[in-house]
Amino acid sequence: MRGEWEECAMTIANARPAERVNTTESAPLSVPTNHVGPLLNSAEVAQMIRVPEPTLRYWRHRGVGPKSFKMGPRRVLYRADDVTAWVADQYAMER
Repeated sequence: MRGEWEECAMTIANARPAERVNTTESAPLSVPTNHVGPLLNSAEVAQMIRVPEPTLRYWRHRGVGPKSFKMGPRRVLYRADDVTAWVADQYAMER
C-alpha cells in the first residue's frame, strides 16, 4: 500500500506538462537592503583567525572578540564582515 506522500509524488510526476505548476515564472526574489552577508559559525571563525574554539568562546564571554549574535537559543553566528573588521582593528592597534 502506498503512503499519502508517495501517491502525491506519483501524481505530480505523471501530470501532463500543462497541468504542472510553473515554478520558474514566480516573482523574482528581492534582496533586502539590510542583507547581512555570509554568516560563519564558531568553528569557521576560529579556523579563519587561527585560534582554538574555546579561546573564541572565552573572548565572546569577555566581550573582546569579533561581534557575534545568537540565532535561536543556542546557535552562535558571526557576520563575515564583522570578523574581517575586527581583524583589521586588531592589526591597526598593533601599528
